[in-house]
Amino acid sequence: MRFFRLNISPRTRRKLGRYWSRVSWYVGYPFYHLRNLFVAIGTMFAEWWRRRNLRYLLQGLPSLLLTAGVILFGLLVFAQDRNLLANDYQRQGYQSILDAKKKLSAGDDATPQLAMAEMCFQRLLVLQNKDVNLYMLAQVLDVRKQSEAVIDLLRTMAPGDKTRYGLAHLNMAELYLTGKLPPPPGSSPGRAAENHLKRAVWSKDPSAAPRANLMLSELYKVWNMPKEAEKHLEDAAKAVPEWRGFQAEWFRRKGQPDQAKLYAQMAAQVFRRRLEKEPDNHTDRASLADALVLMGDFPEAVETLRLGATLAQENEQLHRNYAVKASTVYVSWYLAKKDDPKISLSEKFDLLQKALEWFPNNINVFPLLISLSHQTGPEAEKARQAVVDRTMGDKPSWMAHLYLGMDAWASNNVPDARHHWERAFELSKGAPLVANNLAWVVANYPPGNEDPQRGLVMIDEAIKQLEEKEEPVDPRFYGTRGHILAKLGRHKEALPELEKSIPGNQNDETLFRQLADTCEKLDMNKLSEDYRRRADEIKRKMAGPVRRPLPGPDGAAPDAPKDAPPTGPGGDAKPPAGTPAPATPKTPTPPVPPGGKAAPAGTPGKQ
Repeated sequence: MRFFRLNISPRTRRKLGRYWSRVSWYVGYPFYHLRNLFVAIGTMFAEWWRRRNLRYLLQGLPSLLLTAGVILFGLLVFAQDRNLLANDYQRQGYQSILDAKKKLSAGDDATPQLAMAEMCFQRLLVLQNKDVNLYMLAQVLDVRKQSEAVIDLLRTMAPGDKTRYGLAHLNMAELYLTGKLPPPPGSSPGRAAENHLKRAVWSKDPSAAPRANLMLSELYKVWNMPKEAEKHLEDAAKAVPEWRGFQAEWFRRKGQPDQAKLYAQMAAQVFRRRLEKEPDNHTDRASLADALVLMGDFPEAVETLRLGATLAQENEQLHRNYAVKASTVYVSWYLAKKDDPKISLSEKFDLLQKALEWFPNNINVFPLLISLSHQTGPEAEKARQAVVDRTMGDKPSWMAHLYLGMDAWASNNVPDARHHWERAFELSKGAPLVANNLAWVVANYPPGNEDPQRGLVMIDEAIKQLEEKEEPVDPRFYGTRGHILAKLGRHKEALPELEKSIPGNQNDETLFRQLADTCEKLDMNKLSEDYRRRADEIKRKMAGPVRRPLPGPDGAAPDAPKDAPPTGPGGDAKPPAGTPAPATPKTPTPPVPPGGKAAPAGTPGKQ
């Protein structure tokens, strides 16, 4: 058997041999040096081992082990999954925020939890520089009351000329609307907010775009742009079906009851489906009751709330909430039937009675009862007696005294008005509305025995309370203070107070005459003539004497005391047997238009 052999010449063989020698040299050269290196290291260790000293070995062993540990830890850190580490920081950050909010709600110090949350989100930003992580850091800083840092972060995430992070744009709009951030030069709070809300919509962020549409609809309503308002309201309701109730309310106010009923039915369907899956969802149950009220199905709304209370018998707070809600439904029922000639006065009075049985401090019921009492017949007398009865007993209602005083004032019965307001002031511990009305009476009546100094103390404290709570002050409060200051001869202080009250007293002859007198005392004769001319115009238009308008059913009114539990018909501080206590529906609070006062939402929102 013969094998294949390559027949080449000796010369070619010599060339190939030289090439192979060169290739072997270049390839093997590094290995030659590596071999020499290992031989040298081996020789070094062999020599070290030959001259070893056990004492030196033991002394250096800890350092050797520490060095090996550091190197191993470094390798583990380098090889660690960065996404896994980011998830850990995110989870710990969220948990720390929740723990901090629980402690703050309980009145405890949450500094360690907030510090931990801030550290987690700062480190998370190093690993993942995303807007959502920056937004969470802003939330932590907001809880820590570092408003300037929060605004700086929001500006970064929501520049006015770019569409970046939707939630940040939403918060910037809220800051402008609440007056916590001045608008850019040449703009206004409303326009600045509109810019950011538009960008929040364009971001198509499902957590921001629907609410931005809802806020835009509110802005356009205030600006009398109904077409744009309806468009954005429709976009918002498409994304959040339960907001169909806002559409129903919009069309009800526009005088389109059929459209309002249609959208209310759509909202009710959403809440019914949810309640079928989760009967104990009291927020959806209360929202269903709202939708039923818009549909005009008041009996079903009351029954819905009654069933909710039955399911929540162990929760006292829910019982209180359901009682307030049921009372509100009865008031809405009365208002819907008030002008219906087919409904007797007795039936109307019964609705208001049930409203008070559910919630004795329902501020909307008292003026309706007073109005009903001005009609003729036995039911009118019963309506007044129902209010009077609330001033008697173990726990008299200061609101009943307030509205009885207003009724007496409207009838020129100053002694009765003062008596009721003195009692209301005592029972309510100086509620601002009561203080304003009583301050006016104390400072001006009875003639010759006025006490303007006491009245000034009252109205000063009332305005101070409202300002501390960041609540809007009725312009008429400033008018009361201005009149009293003028009566005390302090005209320089009185003038700005009187001028601030003009928006709420456009047809108050007394105000403009006092402004004229005050300006005259300050040698501002031209302005005095202008105010006096305005007072004469009002006098010509008004037929007969007109009482000074005080804040009342059509003006600012105080909230019911939050610590006063509503009582049922039996006065047992609980709703009637088997009846309700609703949780107020968890629907978004529409923003207040430019120049108005909004809810405290101008900080990073919740995710």
